Amino acid sequence: MYWHKKAGDRVRAGESVVEIMTEKVNFEIEAPSDGVITEILVPADEFAAEDAVVARIQGTSSLDKGNSQ
Repeated sequence: MYWHKKAGDRVRAGESVVEIMTEKVNFEIEAPSDGVITEILVPADEFAAEDAVVARIQGTSSLDKGNSQ
């Protein structure tokens, strides 16, 4: 696993966030929406289960609400 971003980085929908490497294939996971990576749950060079959550992204609409208060 190779992270293109780190916790605290802003991402845009469709932007590559992490590259997953297996014995058979390498593929990239894109951000599902605009936001900020709030937490990386699986560090680089560690293994993750097939259905594991590897990071958390807070959407920009949530961030905008937090900034207006």
